[in-house]
Amino acid sequence: DEYEANHECPVKGHSEDNPECTCTHGKYSFQFKPNPECPVKGHSSYVYSVAWSPDGETVASASGDKTVRLWSKSGEHKGTLKGTIASWQHLDPKTKELAAEVKDGRSAGSNRTVQYIVTVNVDMVYVFKTDPDGENLGEPLACFRSPATVHTVSCRGTKVVVGCEDGQVLFLEAPLLAY
Repeated sequence: DEYEANHECPVKGHSEDNPECTCTHGKYSFQFKPNPECPVKGHSSYVYSVAWSPDGETVASASGDKTVRLWSKSGEHKGTLKGTIASWQHLDPKTKELAAEVKDGRSAGSNRTVQYIVTVNVDMVYVFKTDPDGENLGEPLACFRSPATVHTVSCRGTKVVVGCEDGQVLFLEAPLLAY
């Protein structure tokens, strides 16, 4: 059987393709000018790391825009961190550690579950069944086409978080990961 992963995209990046974005966009990334009034909560540059908190309640994403964003497991924006890790004194130690890991490019998560692996190829996210050694067993069981090139992925239970080149952080649901 082939399944397509269900997905919600509550967070869209700052791009000229996103009608909610009121920032100024140009042909090149250096021409991007953020608008402080813009309602878009995504990153303004590529997302290079995503990670889950140990309790599975929080996701952190780090971007080339030099921010770390915190999200609820459902994709609700909880806050944006700027500056150095040392300046984040207001955070509880576990959240600070999670944010520091993604800022340093260390995803605190995995693209594996007990019997599945989630992989990416350009703009496609795939779920494969694996053998005990972690090798793919045949064709993908599920797939999702991202609206942009995927840079990073992390899964926890049936939830998959994807970080994209255009700043989007996508929250996907792949129910087959539960089996």
